Amino acid sequence: MDASRASLKWFRNALLTMVAVLILAGTGSAEPPSTPARRPSRDLGTWKWTVNKNLAMTLRLKRQGGRLSGVLIGNDGPETPIEDGKIDDGILTFKVTNTVGKGEVTAEYAGILAGNVINGGMRVYFGVRPKTLPGYMPWQAKRFKEN
Repeated sequence: MDASRASLKWFRNALLTMVAVLILAGTGSAEPPSTPARRPSRDLGTWKWTVNKNLAMTLRLKRQGGRLSGVLIGNDGPETPIEDGKIDDGILTFKVTNTVGKGEVTAEYAGILAGNVINGGMRVYFGVRPKTLPGYMPWQAKRFKEN
């Protein structure tokens, strides 16, 4: 029984890594909004973490009121704009969607901003958002100072 659980855990981690790579394989680029900002945005900085010890993730965030914008980058690949970004009292949510083949893969992120760390979870689904979603895979990002 322990061997099958270990095998299932390995398979789940491998699948999540593969999905993260597929999400970030898109060729999108971040573009500034077409309408001018009403309030000045506040740069929340650059955040880094790894997925399954082999996929380096970088997140660059900006805040304007309760709206969160930015890009997600996997393994120094292309920038993928975040969507539906929100932040309220240190709790942030956003999603990233990429087209893979003829379908879409979406990763939803949620986290709590506490100083120089974001602790949270992410979950992935293919196509239309299902009514029942899988549990969150934990992630922890640390603030990174860029030169």
